Amino acid sequence: MSMRDRLDRLVAGSKSAARKFGQAVLQPRYASIVFAGAEVGVNLLPMLAPIVNVAKEIVEMCEQMESNKRAAQQLTQKCSDFVTTLEEALRPKFPSLTLEENIRQALAIIKLVAIRVKALTEKHKVKAFLEEQYIANEIGDCISTLDRCLSNLYLQSGMAIIETQHMFERNRMRDHEEVVDRMSTVQDTQSAILRITREYREDIRNFQAFMQEILGQLEKTNDPRRFGLAANLHLLLQETGDLLPNLHLEHGEVQVSTTMLRTTREHNVTDYYLGTFLGKQKVVVKTIRSALADNPEWIRRFRREAEVWTKVWKEDKGTYTVPVLGFVKEPHTDLPNMCLVYPYYEHNALDYVRNNDTTDHMRILQGIAKGLAFMHDMDVMHGDVRGASVMIDEHGKPLLSEFGLSKIIEDANKNPTVILSCELQLSQRWAAPEVLDGGMQSKSSDVFSYGMTVLELLTHEAPWYYLRDKSTFAFTSKVVRGQRPERPTLPIISVRGLNDAVWDLLQKCWAENPLERPDMHSIVESLQALKHTSR
Repeated sequence: MSMRDRLDRLVAGSKSAARKFGQAVLQPRYASIVFAGAEVGVNLLPMLAPIVNVAKEIVEMCEQMESNKRAAQQLTQKCSDFVTTLEEALRPKFPSLTLEENIRQALAIIKLVAIRVKALTEKHKVKAFLEEQYIANEIGDCISTLDRCLSNLYLQSGMAIIETQHMFERNRMRDHEEVVDRMSTVQDTQSAILRITREYREDIRNFQAFMQEILGQLEKTNDPRRFGLAANLHLLLQETGDLLPNLHLEHGEVQVSTTMLRTTREHNVTDYYLGTFLGKQKVVVKTIRSALADNPEWIRRFRREAEVWTKVWKEDKGTYTVPVLGFVKEPHTDLPNMCLVYPYYEHNALDYVRNNDTTDHMRILQGIAKGLAFMHDMDVMHGDVRGASVMIDEHGKPLLSEFGLSKIIEDANKNPTVILSCELQLSQRWAAPEVLDGGMQSKSSDVFSYGMTVLELLTHEAPWYYLRDKSTFAFTSKVVRGQRPERPTLPIISVRGLNDAVWDLLQKCWAENPLERPDMHSIVESLQALKHTSR
């Protein structure tokens, strides 16, 4: 006999008992017979009928649930047991006000359970999938609520409650494993992901966080399902254009190789390695030396930076910037540093123009200017504007990368035992005089560095390349004293775009007083005007 049939039979029996109870209690002449008990033939107290009806409603709702089916089935069984236990306990007893109050209490409890179950069944498929743990907790609490009710009525032992709890945990784990299986099945889940991005946009972020958390669980046990789950998560990010909800990549999101990349940057403070993101995307993993990954302060620092990276990417979506995919602990070492993870690009701007001399240099410079204007509008400065910090995508479009990184490197090297690295010394070729003189970086210092980047990309050389004295002091002293680079005279540099108007614009970018420098929007407008004039 099914649970629904069983409950239907109990309902019928309860209704019959209710009629007899009404005839006896509502008519005084039958009262003595009722309280005598057996003569009336009351098998159940009539108030059990509403309890049975509510239990039946819960069973029907549990059958409709989209997730946590095993836990829901256990709740169904518990409702049936709840009614049966009440029936068996009350059958041999004399009706009394105490028994009536107990039944009222049981009815109130099961009604509350029904309300909670109804809320769970009203969740659409994706919501139910995302909130699998929450739903499991709710079902578990409903089962415990019914158990406590019986216990309070002295109708169930503590051992029975413990066994119920153990059974629920087993069902909960089986339900969870089923969810993991579904998320890790590449073909089925990928088609579902495409549907989710169209129909359930408001739940996407929670879905991503859920998948990322499950990925971490699978990574800890080397569960092979993690590969399928990672692929599905990567597809979801591609479809939505989002970054991961948690940029602290400690869930196995990144696999770092031992292959060190050749870069135009120095390796005294940073090292670059190839890596793979979510098993699908080639990435660059940049190690920040002296930023120890086991230092809680550094973790907090990177989390704060991650908020900025996420804010920029949320507005930009790859129009002007390279996203920071996250930060991760350096592998392959006993004393790990913190690493930043970026998408891999074949060329930075300087390498690109050197390898493609016929490319439209001014188009690239205008793209960089637009990117800086966008960042400044968001009240975010770059801090290290130069050719090596600009990546070129497969369409030849410039993308700003590593913004804010110079400050992180600077902070990592404040230890007096650390000598200023060659990389930091090299970046000073683009730096504004107030920065070289110990001042703070600002949007105006970005403007100064942008001017140096224009010169760099048009000459294919770092600023001050012509100085025989290659020491840092040789050029920093000139900048602080108000001197600026000489205008190049090679004809090819003019062909690339360095005409009188561009040179005049650079002088404005290099103004000694930061307040006298143009903002990036003015620079973009000037470059657009120059473009139209040159036609």
